[in-house]
Amino acid sequence: MDKPSPSIYAAIDIGSNTILMTTAMPTSLLDTREDTHEGTREDTRKASHSSKGFVLQSWQHPEFTFKDYINFARLAEGLNETGYIAKDSLARAIRIMEEYKSILEAMQSALPTQKTSLPAILEIRACATSAMREAKNGPSVAARLSAVLGSGKLGNGKLGSGKLGSGKLEIISAAREAELAFLGAASELTGKAVLLDIGGGSVEIAYGKQGRLEHSVSLPIGALRWKNKYPHALLRHPAAAQQLRKEVAAIFHSHIKQPKHSAGMQFLNQSAGMQLLGVAGAPTTLAAVQLKIANDSFPAIHMKTLSLKNIQRIIKMFQSHASHELRHSAHTALNFIDENRSPIILLSSLILEELMRLLGKDEIIVSIKGLRYGLLEEMLAKKEKAENN
Repeated sequence: MDKPSPSIYAAIDIGSNTILMTTAMPTSLLDTREDTHEGTREDTRKASHSSKGFVLQSWQHPEFTFKDYINFARLAEGLNETGYIAKDSLARAIRIMEEYKSILEAMQSALPTQKTSLPAILEIRACATSAMREAKNGPSVAARLSAVLGSGKLGNGKLGSGKLGSGKLEIISAAREAELAFLGAASELTGKAVLLDIGGGSVEIAYGKQGRLEHSVSLPIGALRWKNKYPHALLRHPAAAQQLRKEVAAIFHSHIKQPKHSAGMQFLNQSAGMQLLGVAGAPTTLAAVQLKIANDSFPAIHMKTLSLKNIQRIIKMFQSHASHELRHSAHTALNFIDENRSPIILLSSLILEELMRLLGKDEIIVSIKGLRYGLLEEMLAKKEKAENN
């Protein structure tokens, strides 16, 4: 039997604020020289001025090297007011997808030819979440972004199969979003866990054990969704911050009391031994501020613990500065906030604080993984199953 062609995997998470991509390259295909496979940050800066790449060493599958990329399209900006993804947001998303396509093309062309006699197959899965689910022009935006990945070298066979899943970008349901986020982030935990995914357009709360989802609920709460309603300047005032907390609590209670969630959310009454896991920008940024870790070293915050007390301390620090000061503050800890997050970090931090209170948790484990790692888990599980048959 012929040995199957090696596969390179890419998972793309098109969210309401960010567009994230994680690639998985078989280590056997990589040149062992440092300038070929450890030069991620410098290589990315040369290829693109806006991508940020970092290497997160192997998880679950030691034979792969993983690289994460993050860019900000802000697809949900203005969506609450207009019902549409704005032209500027779409333009940013198209540029990002073109950038990611170039990165994937470069991965293939950089492969040492002596490593394998078979062409590598590039398998891509791309999912869109809250912004495209809700936008009236969501399907047309998805089609535009699918066309970017399907054009040029990714579509003419130069990259092996160049497969984009079923051939198009998939707009997934809130339940599917929670399932993938839980699979990607909670697979490293044992026992019972609750996942908080605070996105730009929605919050997903997922519960499960042994890395398997049992129930989830989606809340219409998001940092970009509420950016105009609760701007940073307003939230510097304690009364406005308290009003935000009350609104978060009201939405939380109204959703978990719905008949479809009432049974599944019973875990809230027995959460004493459960670990709380946080993904997305709020917990990662708060951890970076607490640990004084630069943005391009985010793997260093992976699986670190944040206390509610420290979150509240950092929130007070945020409230003492205007949003533009967060990146240029004399307080060195604040200089670790990404410029794209500074306008909404106070808002998202207050949302996180209130949800932790509602869940009865005084600590949260920070994960830099999430939905895209869930996609990769599924792709690699499929590969393993095929090889064993």
